[in-house]
Amino acid sequence: VFESPIDLMSFADITNIKNKNSVYMSMNGLKHNSVIKNLEDFPNIESIHLCVDNDNAGKNFIQTIRELCRSNEHEILENKSIIDHRPEKSKDWNDFLKYIVSIKEMDQIRKNRSEGYRDKKESDSTALTEQTNKTKEKEYIR
Repeated sequence: VFESPIDLMSFADITNIKNKNSVYMSMNGLKHNSVIKNLEDFPNIESIHLCVDNDNAGKNFIQTIRELCRSNEHEILENKSIIDHRPEKSKDWNDFLKYIVSIKEMDQIRKNRSEGYRDKKESDSTALTEQTNKTKEKEYIR
C-alpha cells in the first residue's frame, strides 16, 4: 500500500516487480478507508506492507492501521500482518529511486572519466612514440 502513485511506480522500478500473487495500491494520501476497501476486494490477503512516506504522518498512519486491526472494528482487518515498509534513508520511495539513479549516474561519470583519462594517456603515449620514431628516423638519415 503506497501513499502516492509515483511512490508505487518508483518502488516497482527499484524492485522490478514481477510477483503476480501480490496486489499493489496507491491511496492518493493516507486513507485507511482505501486500505479497508481494497481488503474487501481481496479478502485472502494475509499481510499488508505499508510503503508510506518516512515522516511523522506515515508513522502515525501505520500506528492507526495497527490499532484498527486490534480493535476488531473492521472484521476484514482481523489476523492481518501489518508490515512497516517505509524507505529507511529517504523521505519516500520516489526520493529513494532518485538517490539510486544519482549513484548509478555518478558511477558512470567516474567510469567515463577514468576511461577518457586512459584513452588520453594512450593517445598521448602513441603520439610520443610516433614523435620519437620520427626523430630517430631523422637522426638515422643524417
